[in-house]
Amino acid sequence: MRIFRERGRKRLSTRERSRFGRHSTAGGQDLIRFRRNQESLWREATSMVLWVAIAIMLLNLAGTLHRFGERHLAQRGLPIRVAFPALAVGAAAFCVWRARGGVVELVDIRREQKVISARLRAAQRDESASDA
Repeated sequence: MRIFRERGRKRLSTRERSRFGRHSTAGGQDLIRFRRNQESLWREATSMVLWVAIAIMLLNLAGTLHRFGERHLAQRGLPIRVAFPALAVGAAAFCVWRARGGVVELVDIRREQKVISARLRAAQRDESASDA
């Protein structure tokens, strides 16, 4: 059993360890960054699609609540009939805003991927030239 203050070999956390193998060269670091960006790209795309789907469902709900208010809350005042659909529309606007943030992030990741892939191609050309 290890004592808390005992010095010894430190195990790298899963965040510090690379699942893609050991790459100590600059090209290896670029390869790791490229693969991590690929994962981030898919994660952001999925998140964006989900936010848009939630926004569509909330707009559907707003229409249903509007029809419900016209039928069942006809004797009530206008603010009560409009409040429920307005809440759903506000929540849908928030979801669209979050999806917009995802689009901005996707564009940023794509821009970085282009730079990294150009550096990887240059490193590969240098490596093949030195082998020949």
